[in-house]
Amino acid sequence: MLEENVIKKLREILLSPTPKFFVVHHNADVDALAAAYALYKISLGKKFIYAPLKISRAAKKLLEILDEVEIVEEIPESMWEKGYFIILDTNSLEQLGEIPYDKISNRTVVIDHHTENTLFSSALLYVRMDRTSTSEIVYEILKKIDAKFDEKIITALIAGIITDTSRFKYANNQTMRTVCEMMNISEINLKELIGILEEPTLKYDRSRRIALLKAFQRMTYIDLGKAIIVKSNVNAYESDAAVLMITTIADIAVVGAQKEVEARVSTRARSWLVNLGLDLSKICRKIGKEFGGGGGGHPAAAGINAIGDVNAIMNALVSEIVKEVRKILKRVENE
Repeated sequence: MLEENVIKKLREILLSPTPKFFVVHHNADVDALAAAYALYKISLGKKFIYAPLKISRAAKKLLEILDEVEIVEEIPESMWEKGYFIILDTNSLEQLGEIPYDKISNRTVVIDHHTENTLFSSALLYVRMDRTSTSEIVYEILKKIDAKFDEKIITALIAGIITDTSRFKYANNQTMRTVCEMMNISEINLKELIGILEEPTLKYDRSRRIALLKAFQRMTYIDLGKAIIVKSNVNAYESDAAVLMITTIADIAVVGAQKEVEARVSTRARSWLVNLGLDLSKICRKIGKEFGGGGGGHPAAAGINAIGDVNAIMNALVSEIVKEVRKILKRVENE
């Protein structure tokens, strides 16, 4: 529920002439970019989308069909002293690189749909709602502040929902009502939009296909009887590999990539385990912290960014996941 005082403050911030930075997380996905784009479009004053750790290929694909926006990857030191920072679709600072949060927290708005992060309670506003995407939350905010929607904003927000629900696979009734409501504002060709968002790389990008093949070649597994956990490593496309494994053979997939000193780990779980209580976001946050990095996401899809050896991080993560899954399976057997 968006309280009236929150809406009032959001309206004041977005429509003020004060500079605004719409901040998106590491390798920002379509949902993060869509939420930032919608707020960027309706806000006044000097404004930027700040992507300190770049945006994903899928997000770039979305940008190709939207109006041009100003995206920056660095902010001059003098700019940290003024303006508002609206952090979107992010539940850990580690996903934002070296952002000086302590310096800007009193000018920071966080809008997110992931599990709660108590650190953000120090923000000027922390808007966290139980939705399947941040785009849904932004849509509700825009309605409340009486923003004017155009076709590009609606396209962006629906794209965010499509991708974060895996083409509506994880959508709920509220999600679909929101999409239908948006379609009544501007009738979007869903089939065409989904086609645009589908990265053609699975068909045409040789490097991605080879990376996925290598992920399966290097895969090891743990058989817990009712659940199979797989682990692998690649040089890139770790999240794609985890998704492919979970849609084919695994109940839980853990895939890591070593980028010089940086380790990235992506993990996915089937919905039946999540429905029984498995929460990968909590596990990733715990292991990420142990390795001096950060982790989080969704119960069924989460990740870790840290500095160190990716294999050590994956081993610790798999060990923790195995413990949690065994607890779940034992509880189910006793019921």
